[in-house]
Amino acid sequence: MRPLPGQLCLSLCALGSLFAATVGLGDSPLTETEPPLELPPYQVIAAQGPQTTGLSSGVVRSPLPTGRPVFREALAPLPGLVIQDSFGGLEPPRISVRGSGLQSAPVSRGLQLSLNGFPATFADGSFNLGLLETSWWDYAELKPGPAAGVSALGGALSLWTDEEILPTHRRWLVGAGSYQTYYGSLGGGWHNVDHRLALVAGTFQTDGWRNHAQQDRNSFLINHQWNPSRPGRLLTQFLFSRPRLQIPGPLAKETALHSPKENIPRVETDRPHRDTRYGQAATRWQIPTDTGHLSLGTALAFHRDDFRQLLPNGITRTEGGDLHLFGDLRWEGKTFVPSTTDLNFLFQAGYREARRYRNQQGQRGPLIGDQRQKPLSFQAAVDHRLEITENHQWEAGFTFLGARRKLTERLPGQAGTPNDSSLNLQQTKVAPRTAWTWTFTENQSLTASLARSYEPPTFDDLVFTTGPIPARELSSRPLAWQRADSWELLWNSRQNTVDWTLRGFYSRWKNEFLRLAREDGTPRGTVNADRTLRYGLELSANWTIFQDDLREMTLQANAQSSRIRFDDDPVYHHNRLGGTPPHSGHLALVNRWENWFFTPSLQWQGGPTYADHQNSLSFGSHWLTNLAFGWEDPEGWSIRIHLLNLFDQDHIASSAGLLDNANADPSTTIFLPGPPRRLEIQTTHQW
Repeated sequence: MRPLPGQLCLSLCALGSLFAATVGLGDSPLTETEPPLELPPYQVIAAQGPQTTGLSSGVVRSPLPTGRPVFREALAPLPGLVIQDSFGGLEPPRISVRGSGLQSAPVSRGLQLSLNGFPATFADGSFNLGLLETSWWDYAELKPGPAAGVSALGGALSLWTDEEILPTHRRWLVGAGSYQTYYGSLGGGWHNVDHRLALVAGTFQTDGWRNHAQQDRNSFLINHQWNPSRPGRLLTQFLFSRPRLQIPGPLAKETALHSPKENIPRVETDRPHRDTRYGQAATRWQIPTDTGHLSLGTALAFHRDDFRQLLPNGITRTEGGDLHLFGDLRWEGKTFVPSTTDLNFLFQAGYREARRYRNQQGQRGPLIGDQRQKPLSFQAAVDHRLEITENHQWEAGFTFLGARRKLTERLPGQAGTPNDSSLNLQQTKVAPRTAWTWTFTENQSLTASLARSYEPPTFDDLVFTTGPIPARELSSRPLAWQRADSWELLWNSRQNTVDWTLRGFYSRWKNEFLRLAREDGTPRGTVNADRTLRYGLELSANWTIFQDDLREMTLQANAQSSRIRFDDDPVYHHNRLGGTPPHSGHLALVNRWENWFFTPSLQWQGGPTYADHQNSLSFGSHWLTNLAFGWEDPEGWSIRIHLLNLFDQDHIASSAGLLDNANADPSTTIFLPGPPRRLEIQTTHQW
């Protein structure tokens, strides 16, 4: 799909300006009277917060936009994170880092997620992004790839509030937009010398821009911090969220582009819908020591998920709970040279009951599965860093990984035969890593790293439906852990008003999870691929074009270009993996003048993205222009106006799963259309 002339002009002008700044043209002169520059929003820093697993070099940190309650919009600017819309709104998008997680729709995996340092990933490694009210969080951190040292090959993603706790000042936010979209939040708190209590509640609802796409979510978050007279502090967090989503379903390619609001007849009959409840109570004790700090914590979560899918997948009710135990110890010392040692552990155990029914015209049919699922995951990491000289730093570490996935089927098979969906998988692995950083000038450094890591399957990978429609049955298939060996080279630079980071990576995967489906969309289950490859470049940059006491203009950019393919596979040869866009990125020009701001932005997905591993059916590029402007008063009032997809470009956002072979049939109903132009108006006040 060709970009519009206006979009091309915006992107070319912005990229041209960035190039000019890099080679020294157009730099605004600095004088002694000018104020010091603030840190840019994109930077590579040492690990922050209580979780310190993995290599410290290469952590990406980015502030989150104010008041954006939907994950897809709030996290779009984060470098290294590829987010593809699914059914829009609160529906969890397809999220991945270097292809990790692309095979996991509709249940997400491939990243280890945390909120203020508390685990937000289920005990089997899956997570649900629809639960997250992103307007409450101040910034995000991404430690990408196997170098993160966790049991997810995409790395670790953390959302944080400032000081790891909500602010105690009173505030409210109200927003309204196209397609009967309304959202809001109300928060406040109280504090004294020893205690700090803060809470916030939020709501979101929309009719959606497609038919059968209504959504709503209600959630709240409570933080408490206790600072006793002795050193240390106790952090406690309570989180609850309940999203309810109608799911409109996929379309054929031409329908998705030209009549995206339509639905296939099966959606009208089966009425797919998802209702999820999630609650977590967590606490963490942090103690400063003479040589670092010690942190120990625990969290208890419950969840219930009622998921009515289309007929081939049936209706599932899953309910259960997870126990998390976690902690870390940092020791900083100097024997011959300065050094830092981090010890970190995370133990997760869960229990859930999962019942699967046939979908008979939107109603529960016969029970086809009654499972007891018991996940257990464990990781213990050691990382050591040495400041060999002022210009050289070496770090190395390893993670001991263990996991068990026990599944017991209580429903007998047909005609008295035993049901074959029970299984018990358990394994342990050791994941090593090392890196060397050379700071060759005051403002530039190079880091080379080598890492290996593993990822065990989730229950959603192990269980699938099989058999003819409508007589579907439940089955399971054991899977080996997927493994990745990754080499990375990172170049980080700060030159006057321009900061940028360029990262190249090459990764060899073994036993990658491939979730397959037939041409009619019925699942074939997940299998292990043989060998797959990933290599590419990731760029993030920040250029302060102009700044004084009243005005500021900043260009922010991130882009990813990669190739993710099979490596001489006996079935798929050297084809690209389905679902992986070869290019993606985000560009924003932030303008501030006194209390006013004006920010045009561009997000793109380039190159053909395949919906099948045989590379016979694909969808094209899209360039979406967004505009945000408004006014912020120092007294606490603000108003923001967002125009999304300003030029109303028809486009395909992603595909609903990945097919084994689509045979280039354009009538295959696998494509998910992207949202049209929307308007949102938001006002906030804090005091």
